[in-house]
Amino acid sequence: MQDNYRFVTVEISESIAVVKLSNPPYHDLTREVFKDVEKLFNNLDINTQVKAVILTSDSERYFCNGLSPDYVLGCNLEEKKEIFRSLFETCIAVYGFSKPLLCAINGHAMAGGAVLASLADWRFIAEGKARFSFTEVAVGLPIPHELIKIGESFINRSFIRKTFMESYIYKPEEALEAGIADRVVQPEVLLKESIQFISAKLKNLSLPAMIEVKRQMRFEILENLKHIEKRIASFDIYLQGDFIEGLQAVKERRRPFYKN
Repeated sequence: MQDNYRFVTVEISESIAVVKLSNPPYHDLTREVFKDVEKLFNNLDINTQVKAVILTSDSERYFCNGLSPDYVLGCNLEEKKEIFRSLFETCIAVYGFSKPLLCAINGHAMAGGAVLASLADWRFIAEGKARFSFTEVAVGLPIPHELIKIGESFINRSFIRKTFMESYIYKPEEALEAGIADRVVQPEVLLKESIQFISAKLKNLSLPAMIEVKRQMRFEILENLKHIEKRIASFDIYLQGDFIEGLQAVKERRRPFYKN
């Protein structure tokens, strides 16, 4: 592809694009990373040579560790709002991506990393030390309604509360039980098995039919996601106070002290 990306790489082979997050060591999210991901998925959506995408990262330990604490703490309130505006724009691009999308979670997927993974149609997670968690509440930030609704579309109902309210950290086998992961795979064959899975879907199912069914399944949530300014306005109160303390605690590797 002709476009240059700083924080993602893409390789296309036999109509399948393998997209890798590349912001080492933790593949933290920043506005610049969001912009790369958004632009790439928009481009892949209109690329007639691409029939499906696998999203992963270029390291073994981390898929994506969410927002960078240092990056966010260095921003004023308006800049923080811009970060979350970029988050929502990226969610629209990835969740609205029309073709089959599998996320190969090759390492920790925390907070924004869990959000990115949740936007896929399927999730394979590496066996072993990989962990998955919507840690937002643990760092003092509520999860937007639309992102909870996305989670509710694939997470088993009895796990919803612990997933979102309690910021539970899932081991691979637990993620499988909760419906978060569709498969637990040996790390060394995660990408290979992901490609084989997607290839089989493309061979055995009608791509136009899959695309149309996906569009219908996601239409309502996607339309609600597009009300970005409404979401940003409601976030003002949460981008201060507990959120700052939560990020500071992550940075200093300590427990947060919330004034509940």
